[in-house]
Order: sequence, then structure tokens, then C-alpha cells
Amino acid sequence: MYAARIDTVLYTFEASGSLWQDALVLRDQQTGSLWSQITGECIKGESEGKTLTLYPSFTTTFREFKKLYPNGRMLVKPERGPSGSVYDSYMRDPEKLGIFGRIDNF
Repeated sequence: MYAARIDTVLYTFEASGSLWQDALVLRDQQTGSLWSQITGECIKGESEGKTLTLYPSFTTTFREFKKLYPNGRMLVKPERGPSGSVYDSYMRDPEKLGIFGRIDNF
């Protein structure tokens, strides 16, 4: 996880619809720049060269999470659509796949 603030700018991120090194690429709504989820670096756009600050996080079980954060909230995975996964069309598009012999669309 990364802090979304660099200097005085608080960025708002969204999924770009692309992968880089088989990981989600984020787009900031302020400049449209693309950011690596892996490194926290801006990989293309006006903010290129900037890096988000790593925010401490850890992996745990749901049971342990509820013990540590009884009022904590979690994201819920979207339901599968009638055609299967909500990501089926994304995964079938070779232009949106990451590396390892696949097309990098940057």
C-alpha cells in the first residue's frame, strides 16, 4: 500500500485497465498519469519520476483482522456476472495483459 499524497497533492487513483509486470496499473485522476502498483512509481505521464511513499501493511487472516480491528471494513470481491467473472473480457484482451511474452501497452 502507498500513501496517496506527494508534497501537497492528494491523488485519487482508479484502475487504468492495464497491467505492467502482471500487476494492476493505476491512473491518477488529477493528471491521468500511470502508476505501478508494484513499485509505487509513476511510469508514464506528467508525474513520471515521482514515487508514492510505501505505507506499512501486512497480510493476515480474516479472523485475525477481526480481532485486531473489530470495527474494520473490507472490500468485497464483485459478484460473477451471467457470463462468468466480471473480469472475463479484460482477461481475454491480449492488449491488456502484462509481460512474460505478452504485449506491454505503454
